[in-house]
Amino acid sequence: PYTESSSGNSDTGVKLVEALITSPYPSFTSQFTSSLGVWARQLGTTPRNSSLPTSPLEIITPSPNSHSFTGGSGIKAIIPEMHESSLQRALRAARVLPHGTSDSMRLLRYERDGWTYHAKGLWCSLRSVHNSGMKENINSDCVEVSYIGSSNLGARSVYRDLELGFLIVTRDSSLQTALVRERQKLKKYCKAQAKLPGLSRR
Repeated sequence: PYTESSSGNSDTGVKLVEALITSPYPSFTSQFTSSLGVWARQLGTTPRNSSLPTSPLEIITPSPNSHSFTGGSGIKAIIPEMHESSLQRALRAARVLPHGTSDSMRLLRYERDGWTYHAKGLWCSLRSVHNSGMKENINSDCVEVSYIGSSNLGARSVYRDLELGFLIVTRDSSLQTALVRERQKLKKYCKAQAKLPGLSRR
């Protein structure tokens, strides 16, 4: 999430300032869960200003009514509950919210009558950073990153299925605008969950 090069007493590099992750079937691998924790901790310590989002790390999953296996029979009937349990374990393992609250993360639930949720992928915004002494300056120039493919970011996609994906890294302003709009469209029918599941104050 951060790369840098040194020159004298100053450092320049690129830093993650915003990320959106979405999966209809949240069964994240341990490696991805670890990355999630790193991202949340870094984003939580990044100074916020008017040009940066107040909840920089967002995760979208379907609400119980919008899960594609809701109402299924047999083994399919318990799949939504299994995915919810997997999401809770991932949040605990990532130590995203060791005290049950965080300004750096928001969990969103897709809810739309008559629709099921099947969007998947990740979108990230990076900014150039200049460190001079004790001060970190985040510049306005931006790099947008997105993953195109058929990955649910889960164990089956990583270990069992043959998946093809592409990572887009762009400074092109028109493509950046399109990627930002894509994120906004995904959140159109989402509601923020006030309290994250499986996490309580210690």
